[in-house]
Amino acid sequence: MQQDLQQKPVTVSGIVSTVFGGIALLTSFIPIINNASAIFGFVGAVLGIIAVMGTRANGKKSGRALAVVGLVISVVSVAIVLALQAQWAAMLS
Repeated sequence: MQQDLQQKPVTVSGIVSTVFGGIALLTSFIPIINNASAIFGFVGAVLGIIAVMGTRANGKKSGRALAVVGLVISVVSVAIVLALQAQWAAMLS
C-alpha cells in the first residue's frame, strides 16, 4: 500500500538542463556573452538527452516533460547563438 503512494524522484539532469537552457536563452542575445551561452546550451542539450533517456516508460525517475523542455530550450538557444554569430560576422565583413 505504501509503495503505491510513493512518487518517483524527479531527474536532476532534467532540472539542470532546464536551468542551463534558460540561462543560455536569456544571454544568447548579448554579443560577447553569447559565446558562453552556446556552451551552456550544449551542456543543457546533453543533459536533456541524458534526462530523456533516464525517464523512459520503464524508468525509475519522473520528469520527462521537464527534460524535454530543457532539451528544446537548449537547442533553440544554440540555434539563436549560431544565427546571431553569422549575422554579426556578415555585418563586419
